[in-house]
Amino acid sequence: MTQRISEEYKKLLAYIKGKPHGLMMDYSTVQSDTGVVMDIEGRNKLRQAIIRAKRAYLCTPDVGYQLASADNTIAIERRDLKGTVSAVKKMARDVAIVSEFRMELTETDRQLHDVMGNYLSHELTTHQRITSRIEIKKLNMPSVPDIKIE
Repeated sequence: MTQRISEEYKKLLAYIKGKPHGLMMDYSTVQSDTGVVMDIEGRNKLRQAIIRAKRAYLCTPDVGYQLASADNTIAIERRDLKGTVSAVKKMARDVAIVSEFRMELTETDRQLHDVMGNYLSHELTTHQRITSRIEIKKLNMPSVPDIKIE
């Protein structure tokens, strides 16, 4: 199955390539530079183009995206770590809830359930190792860093 790429998306990809690290791409500037309307759909296309260009970013709601740089590396990693921790906690909660139905599953589904439980156990162990080595509170930064718009 081939996926058609819109002209707007191609413009945004071309726009992002070659942009310097740390650049704040506010929506109004992107819209005036590319002609792509920065409504909800346009902002989504911009985010997808940044990801496709293999660039990390921070989002400032209602302003734009800041490309990764040495200045915001910790904030990006902290955001990703918080997301991972939340996902692992949710998975642990859900596995505990559905475990009561384990014996009602087919043999194949029971094996899949066990594999997911083992994966969860591994993730929790990894999370405990990370948090025991790093005190995440020391990395406490404001959720939206002060950003200069150029």
